[in-house]
Amino acid sequence: MDYTVDKDRVYLTGMSNGAFFSNLVASQRSDKIAAIAAHSGGLGFVKEDKDRRKYPVMLIHGADDSIVNVKESRKARDMYEKWGHEVNYVEVPKHNHFWASRQGINGKIWTFFKEHPRKAEGKEKD
Repeated sequence: MDYTVDKDRVYLTGMSNGAFFSNLVASQRSDKIAAIAAHSGGLGFVKEDKDRRKYPVMLIHGADDSIVNVKESRKARDMYEKWGHEVNYVEVPKHNHFWASRQGINGKIWTFFKEHPRKAEGKEKD
């Protein structure tokens, strides 16, 4: 079976360990990923790579997260900005470690993704 995939619109999103994993996969496959949205996680093993394509990043975290401290996303925000990535940071007040559905995060992520297809520069030939 064949599927049509728009290779300029491959996105990653995840929460908690999934957020850590989204950051890691994007860092290793920046030529394939248009943008990521990482909810309630951090960078983990991601390190700067000057040759990496600068993909847009949305970071979401609850200010009162009792599982993964909000400092992880703040650190990720600061590092991504330092490395030259476009960053959209959303810190949800009085929010613990669960998906921010009631705060409309699904729509915000979808809008972020729609506005960030993979750009021509840095593309690998498919």
